[in-house]
Amino acid sequence: MTLLFAIVTLTGCSKPYNPDALSGSWKMRDLVPFPGEEFSEKTTFFKNDSVLTEMFVDGKRIEHYSGTYKLDRIGRKLSVSIIMPESSAVFESEIIKLTDEELILVKEKKEIVFIRP
Repeated sequence: MTLLFAIVTLTGCSKPYNPDALSGSWKMRDLVPFPGEEFSEKTTFFKNDSVLTEMFVDGKRIEHYSGTYKLDRIGRKLSVSIIMPESSAVFESEIIKLTDEELILVKEKKEIVFIRP
């Protein structure tokens, strides 16, 4: 669930960024693995405003969530609505940096860095 909070609504940005750089797949750079398992995640933003977050253990997909996103190119906001098995939610974060190779978000005063897989 923490992964979902990390990817979500992006607001504000201190430096200019290319909003088109958001499209494609991202993975958390500093993901803490589960003991004894190889854990990874991947979040993909599609050009049709849909988003998919996948979680993997030992290379096998164990969970996934889909949803939509809306990028406000003027206000630098990205609203992500995720559909979960029993509910749906909208998450919010702040874009600190967005380039073709790196996405840095802030959620609850914690910086989360994403890189291309």
